[in-house]
Amino acid sequence: MHKRLRILTIALCGAILAACSSQQTVTPANGTPPLGSMASTAHNLVVDGIPVHALFPRGHHRHQRASCKSNCNNMIYHGGPIQKNPKIYVVYWGFTGSAADPQGVAAYEDSFLKGLSGNSYFDIVTQYYSTAAGNITDPKGEYAGSWVDNATIPHQPSSSQIAAEAVRAAGHFGYNYDAVYVVQLAHGAFKNLSYCAYHSVTSSSSGDVHYADIPYQPDFPGCGTDSVNSGTQGQNDGTSETVAHEIGETQTDPDVRTGWFDASGNEIGDYCAYINLQNYTFSTGTFAIQPLWSNAANYCAVTYP
Repeated sequence: MHKRLRILTIALCGAILAACSSQQTVTPANGTPPLGSMASTAHNLVVDGIPVHALFPRGHHRHQRASCKSNCNNMIYHGGPIQKNPKIYVVYWGFTGSAADPQGVAAYEDSFLKGLSGNSYFDIVTQYYSTAAGNITDPKGEYAGSWVDNATIPHQPSSSQIAAEAVRAAGHFGYNYDAVYVVQLAHGAFKNLSYCAYHSVTSSSSGDVHYADIPYQPDFPGCGTDSVNSGTQGQNDGTSETVAHEIGETQTDPDVRTGWFDASGNEIGDYCAYINLQNYTFSTGTFAIQPLWSNAANYCAVTYP
């Protein structure tokens, strides 16, 4: 994790870039661009991200079957930590007025996360464990709140600025090692997209802060817009898909490449990105989701057990 890794980018749809390679190139069996990893120092700028996909014809992926049984590998435990008693917090960075959130991402994301806690879909993470802490739990109420940070957001926030905002969020909500601090960026704040979203870990005076970077998904059609639904709801399909992906991977591999991942470096959301996307009804509404990898089922699943 301390060695310098080289980042390559590839063009998708002519204008969209996906960070997709490092010194150890991994090509997933499903043929999507490989995930990017980058590292400079431990606990800073070590990330696992979702690649940008080709543009979605409306509903095109809705009924596609996950076909990983013969091509994908189960997750392997690598001895690192998990998040035993997870908490989820969201900071809406730069959400100052309707112009910063024209597609209603904040309301959509809040409703989704309230429904996600303790649901059979996210029970998938409970099969994963650490030798020190035992199995991950999926308690009701793990979504513990949101905060609108009115501080000025850079036009193109850097990785270090996003990490700093996660630390700021931890200071606002209270520090918790088992928390994922979701940094949701406002509309227009990330013009040069390398990842649809990613999760990482950074240091703070309180301890390691685990966080997810979620750009404003309706700005980037290659990240899930209209992948399941149409109209206003379809604009936010990518929001719920990427948020679930990154939270699940944070809980099972919070320090990035020390917890649960397969022999090629794929985490529980990676094989299942853009596969069998579908609507899932929670207590708070119906939202687009992607499956997560289940060792118990040996495929991309949306329920557990």
